[in-house]
Amino acid sequence: MRNPVLRTALWLLCAVVLLLGGLLLVLYGFWTGGHALGAMGDASTRQSQLALVTYYRVVALKGLLPQLLLVLALWPVACRLLPFAESSRRGLAGALAIVASLAFALVAPALLTSELAGLPALRMRGPRDAVFSFLLMTAAVTLAALVPRLLIPALRPAAPARLDGQLLEAE
Repeated sequence: MRNPVLRTALWLLCAVVLLLGGLLLVLYGFWTGGHALGAMGDASTRQSQLALVTYYRVVALKGLLPQLLLVLALWPVACRLLPFAESSRRGLAGALAIVASLAFALVAPALLTSELAGLPALRMRGPRDAVFSFLLMTAAVTLAALVPRLLIPALRPAAPARLDGQLLEAE
């Protein structure tokens, strides 16, 4: 795909679907696991549903989506600063993880921990919660951005041109 706008739009659409769908599956797993273990009685079912829906909205709208959008917005700069970003699958994964980490550092203090648009603040009880949130959110965003790039041929990283074992600079 030669049109960079369409390529980025396709990348964004696929990544958003993976990210939100993955979060929904994880929360559904918690929900069904709680029911299977009998941890949720009839009286707490409605309260648990509301808590999961609120958590989904807060994490998705104030955390994961802004983090993903920042990753895609910063990607052209990352490609310039990190020469390995588009050179291989491993380089792509590493560069996306670096950019997702930076995006988390910008999103978490600004959006997650503040009350915005009627969504409650996500309260982290200490460094353990902060590190856990960083690891989970950064891994989720990295995978959501990486998987479409690896599976969809039009989004795959371009292999650098080689001539007699020498890398050619892109002009």
